[in-house]
Amino acid sequence: MRNAECQGKRQPASEPSLQFRTPHSAFRIGGWAVTVWDSARVSAALGVSGPRGLRFSGVGTDTRHLTPGTLFVALKGDRFDAHAFLDQARAQGAAAAVVRQGTPAVAGLPFFEVADTLAALGLLARARRRLLPPGSPVVGVTGSSGKTSTKEMIRAVLATTYRVHATGGNLNNLVGVPLTILDDDSAGLVQFSAATYRVTESAPTAAITLTRSGGTAGPVSVGLLLEPAVTTRVGTPTPNPVVFAPGVLAQTVTIPILGNTIVDGNQDIVLRLFNPTGGVGIGARDTATLTIVDDDVAGIVQFAQTLYTVSETAGVATIMLTRTGGAATGVTIDYVTSDQGGCPPSPGTAYACAGTNYVATSGTATFVGGQASFPVTVLNDGATTGNVPLTLTLSNPSRGATLGPRAVATRSRWITRPRVAPWRAWTPTATGSWPSSAS
Repeated sequence: MRNAECQGKRQPASEPSLQFRTPHSAFRIGGWAVTVWDSARVSAALGVSGPRGLRFSGVGTDTRHLTPGTLFVALKGDRFDAHAFLDQARAQGAAAAVVRQGTPAVAGLPFFEVADTLAALGLLARARRRLLPPGSPVVGVTGSSGKTSTKEMIRAVLATTYRVHATGGNLNNLVGVPLTILDDDSAGLVQFSAATYRVTESAPTAAITLTRSGGTAGPVSVGLLLEPAVTTRVGTPTPNPVVFAPGVLAQTVTIPILGNTIVDGNQDIVLRLFNPTGGVGIGARDTATLTIVDDDVAGIVQFAQTLYTVSETAGVATIMLTRTGGAATGVTIDYVTSDQGGCPPSPGTAYACAGTNYVATSGTATFVGGQASFPVTVLNDGATTGNVPLTLTLSNPSRGATLGPRAVATRSRWITRPRVAPWRAWTPTATGSWPSSAS
């Protein structure tokens, strides 16, 4: 038989646990402390008298694994008799021994004498079982093959909701089942230390702490899932699964943060605990949220100057844009050229006309570092008209960038002719336009 004791519905870590370990001297039911293994309780379980005033840290049958304070039960099998090892039990620190009636005394090792030590082991286990909360279910698995695997699957499923104690390996005989019940060191509950974690994307890693309460048995482990499972913002968490050795109450998982220089907003990643092993349960805080805070800044974008001038024979004017207060990549800005009035200009007015003095232009410029630029083609109309302006306009900054005060510019052009001033000038203005002038 495989024995899996489901010891009560999973409780928050702040609630007192009714599950206890044999080595503990007492546990609580309804606020009253009840001694687990002392001389009186052992005598009551076995129905015999024995030494008084002793407390035991546990129950064991193997002198090779005894710890100080253990109650040693001397079993007799077909090929061994533990009564021959009572001296070793005393040397290992056994506080007392359950022995067959008539066993010669061993100095320094008190006895509880019984008719059958194997039956006595069962009686101790029965007494322990009766200390469980009323209604605690017991699952038994029988069959010719596959019992151990089935038991492990049942334990894994129940552990997602309940606190489960089950046989280790295939300890399924008259010795293994009582020892399983007696050796009920609780593995406890594992959960996240917090419901939320935050880290900036410029940090190399995020540290996620898992805590364990209600027991220290081990080794136990839990797995960690990330949702979404595939993201460009984080790497693979390590360790995973997360292993708690005996006595370990906290473990830290490191998640690499894959930073970038793009203004792409914060990202929330859901962390989820799953697949508890070794008898540990998952606590109420079984999920948490890791927020990766976007710390990239797009900055302020605008024209580099308020006035641009170019000769009408230059062919192409390069308009420089600047960015301050940010260095995020992928920041863009739209630009467009426009006439300052109807073409051709009315008598007494002078401004550039698309197709005559320049080629109408629009597009999107991308910032590299603190600069961007775009070209405007200048046409030589062969006329001496003086400086003629056109308007340049910036709009639609991307990735959180904002427009500065020089969002519009004026451009003027010079014409190279004998004894005639050969320039046209463009002046940036605050609306994102670029006026061009020719002379």
